[in-house]
Amino acid sequence: SEGCGSPSSELVLGLACSNGFACSPSATATFESNTTFSNVEIMNARVETTYKACYCSGPCHSAGQYTAVPGVIRVPRANFSHTLDMTTDPYRLTLIGPLETTRADFGAAWTVKYVKGMKCTLAASRMAVTGNPASFTTEVELQVNSGGLTVDDIGRYTLCICSNENGLSNSCPNYERVAELSPVRVVRSEADSQLADDTLVTSQRFSIEAGVPSDVKLEGRGLQTATWNNAQVRLVNFRDCSANELTTIAASVTEGMLVGRVEVATGTTPGRYTLCAKKNNGAFSIVGEVWITRRVRLGQTWIFHPERQNSLEVAGTNLDPVTDRILVVNCSSTCGLAGPSTAVNTPSKNPRFPSMQSFRSYRPMASVGSYKEATTERGIFTTISGRYCHATPLPAAAAHGCFAHCSEPCIAEECFCDGYLSDTADSNALCLSETACMRVCSETEGCYGINMHTSLPRCFLHSETCGQQVDTGTLGINAQYDFLIRKQASRRLDIDRGGSSTTMLRFAPLAIGFGGRFKVCFCDKEQFPSSQAVCETEGDFAVEVGEIFVSGVSCLLTQPQFRRVTCVEQYHGGLRCGEGLSSDPGSGFLASIVDTPSSFGMSGNLMV
Repeated sequence: SEGCGSPSSELVLGLACSNGFACSPSATATFESNTTFSNVEIMNARVETTYKACYCSGPCHSAGQYTAVPGVIRVPRANFSHTLDMTTDPYRLTLIGPLETTRADFGAAWTVKYVKGMKCTLAASRMAVTGNPASFTTEVELQVNSGGLTVDDIGRYTLCICSNENGLSNSCPNYERVAELSPVRVVRSEADSQLADDTLVTSQRFSIEAGVPSDVKLEGRGLQTATWNNAQVRLVNFRDCSANELTTIAASVTEGMLVGRVEVATGTTPGRYTLCAKKNNGAFSIVGEVWITRRVRLGQTWIFHPERQNSLEVAGTNLDPVTDRILVVNCSSTCGLAGPSTAVNTPSKNPRFPSMQSFRSYRPMASVGSYKEATTERGIFTTISGRYCHATPLPAAAAHGCFAHCSEPCIAEECFCDGYLSDTADSNALCLSETACMRVCSETEGCYGINMHTSLPRCFLHSETCGQQVDTGTLGINAQYDFLIRKQASRRLDIDRGGSSTTMLRFAPLAIGFGGRFKVCFCDKEQFPSSQAVCETEGDFAVEVGEIFVSGVSCLLTQPQFRRVTCVEQYHGGLRCGEGLSSDPGSGFLASIVDTPSSFGMSGNLMV
C-alpha cells in the first residue's frame, strides 16, 4: 500500500491503465452512497500484501486527481512462490513451497506449467517446465525451455502448480498461481536477447496490403551506415530466406533504422511471410514476419471523443460482414500476440448493435444490403438528404463564385451573399439558390451533382468522381448539406443506411473513456487453414489495420500526421481520417471537430 501517488499494481486484474493513472473500465453501477467496479481480481504475492483503493470522479489522468478510499485491502500470501533466472540456458526455475509443511498431500506428485497471461486456466505455453517435482518440502530447482522462442512467445507469463496425485498431467483441474519475485516476461526472441552491435532485431512484425507500397522500418542496435548502405530486404515464404522469394528491395539506414519500400502484387496469396535482410555482401537472415492482406485497407486512423458514442468504419474490398472481426489492443501491444484492451466497451444495449463476444472481439453491424432510399424529385435532380460528396469540387464560375461575387459589396439584383462564409480566392463555393445552382450544373459540362447547403444559398458542383461514392454508399455525412444528382447522370442509388457491406465494415457503438492510442487488429479469414472457419484466438488477429486516437483536437495537432490530413464523420460517431479524403463539402475543413474540447471528464475510475 503506497497511497495514490503510485501506479496501479500489476497484480490487479480487470483494470487497465494507459499511463498508470488513466484507468478503465469505469464503474459498472453508481448510487448516491456507493459505486461498484465489477470483475476486479487481486492476485496473491510472495508475502501478505496490503492495497489501498483510490477513486477519481473525473477527469482522471494524474495522481493528484485520485482520493484514497478509507480502509485497506489485505491479500494473503500465495502458497507457492518462485524465481526464474533467464540468464542461463535453459532457464533455471526455483520453486519455493509453503513455509508450513503440514499439508497432507504435500508428498504427492505435482504438475507445474507456465501460461502466457495471468490466468491458470489457460493452456500450458511453449515455456515448458522440465523436471517437475515428484515431491518437495520447501524448495526445488527445475528447468525451463529457453530454446527456439520466437516473436510469438513475447509476453507476460504466470507459473501455475497443481497437485497431481495419480501422476497424470490431465488430472489437474485446479491449478493455483505461483507468486514471483518479479514479473516474468519474454521481451524478445532468443536471438534478440543477445543482440550484438550493428545487428537487426529478429522479432519484428509488419502488415502489408497487396498492391500498395509500404515502408518497412527495421529496428536494430547501433546500425552503421557503412555496413548497410547496399543492404537488401527480402520477402519469402515462411521461415526460409533462400526459397520461394516473393520480392527483394534495396534498403538503407535512416535515423538508426534500416528502411525500404516493399510492394507485392495484388494477386499475392494472403498470409504469413518471413522478412529477411542482409548487410553489404552478407548473407540473408530472418529479421521478422510480414502478414499480407488483400481485403482490408491498412494505415487507417480513427479519432474518438472520450465522452461520446464512437464507431469504427473499416474500409476494404470483398469484406464479409458475417465472419470478419476486429480486435482493439493497447498501443504498446502487437497485433496477433496481444489480447484485447479492457479500455474499450460497448455502452449501448440497443439490439441493433451487437454486444462484445466473450473473447472481446467485435463483429460488424449486420449488412443491410441494397436500399432504395426515398428521394425527392426536384426538377431533373434526385436528392440524397444529409449527404455530401467528399471530392474536389469543380472550379467555381467567376460570375457565381462566392469570393468573386460577395467579397466586395454586391450590386447585382440577386446577390445570395448569405452563402458567403469568408471564402478565399481559391474557394470553389457558389453563392446561389438551389434552383439557380441546379441550372448552372445543368449548363456545366461534366457536372454530375451538387453539394447543396440546406439553409444557405451555397453550393459546390461535382464531377463524375462522386458516382463511385454513390454506388458504394460512401458519401459523407453532414446534416447541413444534401447531395443532388442530375437525373441523366444517375445510375443506381444504393444508399448507405448505416450497416456493413463488402466495402465497409461498421463496428458500433464503441467507447473509450480516457485519452490515449490504441491499435485495431483485423482477423482475415483468407489466412485461415482449411479446417478453421471463425476467429478463435489472439493469433488470428495478426493484421494491423491502423490506430485509434482518443483526444481533443488541440492534442491531435501536436501529431505531425494530423496536420495535413483530412477527416470525415462516421455514420455512427467518431472520425475516420486519411489522405485523399475531403472533409468538408467545399473548403477542406471539418467544422465538427474544430470546437472539440481538448480536456474532458470521465465518469469515475478506480486505481488499486
